Amino acid sequence: MLSRPAFAVCVGVAWLDLTGFASELLAHPRKRLTFAQMTTAFVDGIVSVDEVANYLHEEGYREDDIAILLQIDLLKLQAAHAKAAAKKAKTPKPVVPPPGG
Repeated sequence: MLSRPAFAVCVGVAWLDLTGFASELLAHPRKRLTFAQMTTAFVDGIVSVDEVANYLHEEGYREDDIAILLQIDLLKLQAAHAKAAAKKAKTPKPVVPPPGG
Protein backbone atom coordinates (compact mmCIF):
# COMPACT_ATOMS: atom_id res chain seq x y z
CA MET A 1 0.00 0.00 0.00
CA LEU A 2 1.25 3.49 -0.88
CA SER A 3 1.77 5.93 1.95
CA ARG A 4 0.26 9.36 1.42
CA PRO A 5 2.19 12.55 2.38
CA ALA A 6 0.29 15.33 4.20
CA PHE A 7 -0.04 17.50 1.07
CA ALA A 8 -0.29 15.11 -1.83
CA VAL A 9 -2.14 14.37 -5.01
CA CYS A 10 -2.47 10.99 -6.63
CA VAL A 11 -0.82 10.93 -10.07
CA GLY A 12 -1.34 7.63 -11.81
CA VAL A 13 -0.38 5.04 -9.20
CA ALA A 14 1.89 7.22 -7.03
CA TRP A 15 1.40 10.09 -4.62
CA LEU A 16 3.06 13.34 -5.59
CA ASP A 17 4.26 15.24 -2.51
CA LEU A 18 3.10 18.86 -2.70
CA THR A 19 4.51 20.00 0.65
CA GLY A 20 6.99 22.41 -0.96
CA PHE A 21 4.35 23.73 -3.33
CA ALA A 22 1.83 24.24 -0.52
CA SER A 23 4.45 26.04 1.58
CA GLU A 24 5.25 28.32 -1.34
CA LEU A 25 1.58 29.18 -1.85
CA LEU A 26 1.07 29.91 1.84
CA ALA A 27 4.19 32.09 1.99
CA HIS A 28 2.87 34.59 -0.57
CA PRO A 29 -0.30 36.67 -0.39
CA ARG A 30 -2.94 35.59 -2.88
CA LYS A 31 -5.44 38.43 -2.61
CA ARG A 32 -5.00 41.61 -4.62
CA LEU A 33 -6.96 44.78 -5.03
CA THR A 34 -9.50 44.84 -7.82
CA PHE A 35 -9.08 47.18 -10.75
CA ALA A 36 -11.99 49.27 -9.42
CA GLN A 37 -10.19 49.63 -6.10
CA MET A 38 -6.97 50.67 -7.87
CA THR A 39 -8.94 53.23 -9.90
CA THR A 40 -10.43 54.68 -6.72
CA ALA A 41 -6.99 54.79 -5.11
CA PHE A 42 -5.64 56.61 -8.18
CA VAL A 43 -8.46 59.17 -8.30
CA ASP A 44 -8.09 59.76 -4.55
CA GLY A 45 -4.34 60.33 -4.94
CA ILE A 46 -3.24 57.24 -3.02
CA VAL A 47 -1.39 55.56 -5.92
CA SER A 48 0.31 56.96 -9.00
CA VAL A 49 -0.49 56.28 -12.64
CA ASP A 50 2.70 54.20 -12.82
CA GLU A 51 1.47 52.00 -9.98
CA VAL A 52 -1.82 51.45 -11.80
CA ALA A 53 0.07 50.59 -15.00
CA ASN A 54 2.28 48.11 -13.11
CA TYR A 55 -0.79 46.56 -11.49
CA LEU A 56 -2.45 46.07 -14.88
CA HIS A 57 0.74 44.59 -16.33
CA GLU A 58 1.01 42.14 -13.41
CA GLU A 59 -2.65 41.20 -13.91
CA GLY A 60 -1.81 40.16 -17.47
CA TYR A 61 -3.33 43.01 -19.50
CA ARG A 62 -1.86 43.74 -22.95
CA GLU A 63 -0.02 47.04 -23.44
CA ASP A 64 -2.71 48.56 -25.69
CA ASP A 65 -5.42 47.60 -23.17
CA ILE A 66 -3.35 49.16 -20.37
CA ALA A 67 -3.15 52.41 -22.37
CA ILE A 68 -6.94 52.45 -22.82
CA LEU A 69 -7.63 51.73 -19.15
CA LEU A 70 -5.17 54.43 -18.05
CA GLN A 71 -6.92 56.95 -20.33
CA ILE A 72 -10.23 56.04 -18.70
CA ASP A 73 -8.68 56.53 -15.24
CA LEU A 74 -7.22 59.89 -16.25
CA LEU A 75 -10.65 61.02 -17.47
CA LYS A 76 -12.14 59.94 -14.12
CA LEU A 77 -9.45 61.98 -12.36
CA GLN A 78 -10.28 65.04 -14.48
CA ALA A 79 -13.98 64.62 -13.70
CA ALA A 80 -13.25 64.37 -9.97
CA HIS A 81 -11.18 67.57 -10.11
CA ALA A 82 -13.90 69.38 -12.06
CA LYS A 83 -16.55 68.24 -9.57
CA ALA A 84 -14.43 69.44 -6.64
CA ALA A 85 -13.85 72.81 -8.34
CA ALA A 86 -17.58 73.22 -9.03
CA LYS A 87 -18.41 72.41 -5.41
CA LYS A 88 -15.82 74.90 -4.21
CA ALA A 89 -17.25 77.58 -6.50
CA LYS A 90 -20.75 77.02 -5.06
CA THR A 91 -19.60 77.35 -1.46
CA PRO A 92 -20.70 80.79 -0.20
CA LYS A 93 -17.94 83.04 1.03
CA PRO A 94 -18.31 84.36 4.57
CA VAL A 95 -19.65 87.90 4.77
CA VAL A 96 -17.16 90.24 6.42
CA PRO A 97 -18.74 93.37 7.90
CA PRO A 98 -17.24 96.63 6.69
CA PRO A 99 -14.86 98.38 9.06
CA GLY A 100 -16.63 100.65 11.52
CA GLY A 101 -19.98 99.24 10.63
